[in-house]
Amino acid sequence: MDKDDLEQLTQFCTDQRTAFDPQLWRTNDRLDARLLAVTAHYLSMTSWYGHELELELIAEELLPGITDKRRFNTELSELGMDIRYLSATIRYRSEMRRVAERTSQRFWPFTAVPESRESRTDVTRAD
Repeated sequence: MDKDDLEQLTQFCTDQRTAFDPQLWRTNDRLDARLLAVTAHYLSMTSWYGHELELELIAEELLPGITDKRRFNTELSELGMDIRYLSATIRYRSEMRRVAERTSQRFWPFTAVPESRESRTDVTRAD
């Protein structure tokens, strides 16, 4: 898998996470159907992406038998996919998009910054 394919795939998956359209997975002419099937199957097994059932159906439609563990691992290997990088990139881009759109929490978890000694007004000095 070359860098251009990986870039297009991560961008497509990031876009689909928030605006999911099953038909775009089936009719994508920029990405190989085999690549999309493997990715759809992988994402259907995650707890963070969403659309699990739809992605599983799409994966099986694009590449019958991909839900078999051995077949999935073989396809993953033959495509040369770095699934850890793909996963991390999609999650990172999704969160950055949420931050940019201000739909993400600012501080997670929220922790208050302790007040400094110099800013306290209840301290009295003896001159």
